[in-house]
Parts: sequence; structure tokens; C-alpha cells
Amino acid sequence: MNYGMTLDEYWNGDPYAAVYYREKHRLDIETRNQEMWLQGLYIFNAVLVAINNGINGGHEKYISKPLELFPKTDEQKQAEIEKTRKAFAEQLDSMMAAWNKKHEAEQSK
Repeated sequence: MNYGMTLDEYWNGDPYAAVYYREKHRLDIETRNQEMWLQGLYIFNAVLVAINNGINGGHEKYISKPLELFPKTDEQKQAEIEKTRKAFAEQLDSMMAAWNKKHEAEQSK
């Protein structure tokens, strides 16, 4: 039997067991498909970096952190939001400092 069910289970067991075996088989295939897709993505990124470094003479590096496979917890989401907010605030501060410096230089002329 294709789903991992023995002949004895099929003929003498619970008739609904075949449904559960089929569902498990479908989930196994879906999981394997996702794993293969993720592996393909990693290989694609590695080949892309290698080609870019070979053609352009760049010094790009392969991604250091793999993709998240499991949903984040609320604490992780809040920490990520806070980190993004701080980075944005620092970027705005540096832009404002550059603008002020440019504006002061224009006024002193």
C-alpha cells in the first residue's frame, strides 16, 4: 500500500484508517516539498553570490542567517519591531545632523 498501510490493516482494520494514512502521506509530501523548496532557495542564493563575485569581482557573502521556518513568538515580534524602530530613529538623526551641517555651512557664507 502506497500510504504505508499494511494489507492486514487495510482489509481487517478500521475502515477510516486509510483516510488517516492518506492524510499523513499528503502532509509528508507537503513537508518534503517545502524542505526541497527551501534547499533550492539556499542553492540559488549561493550560485547567485558566486556568479556575482566572479563576474563583477565583488566580495558579497552568502546569507549568514537561514530563513525562519517557524512563526515568531510575540516577544520576538516586539523585539524586532523595537530594533527596526531604533534603526529608523538613528537613520533620521543622522539625516537631520547632515542637513543641519549643510544648512549651517550655507548660512555662514
